[in-house]
Amino acid sequence: MTIPDDLFDAIRAKVRQDNRVINKAVCLAVGVNLDGHKEVLGMRIAETGGGEFWLQFVTELTNRGVRISSSPASMD
Repeated sequence: MTIPDDLFDAIRAKVRQDNRVINKAVCLAVGVNLDGHKEVLGMRIAETGGGEFWLQFVTELTNRGVRISSSPASMD
């Protein structure tokens, strides 16, 4: 499955951690299968959605056999 570059996204969510509420990034990778249906291929929660995080996330997906059609450097 190939992921177009516009199907990576992150939203900010408030989560409770150590008895306080903080913001975290919920990051998603969505792919389109041969039938044209979208599938969630990966979801991670991170402190930030910075370049180093996205590079690691994309590397994990490619190690699972997902072909990425965009450059990870453009995802920051």
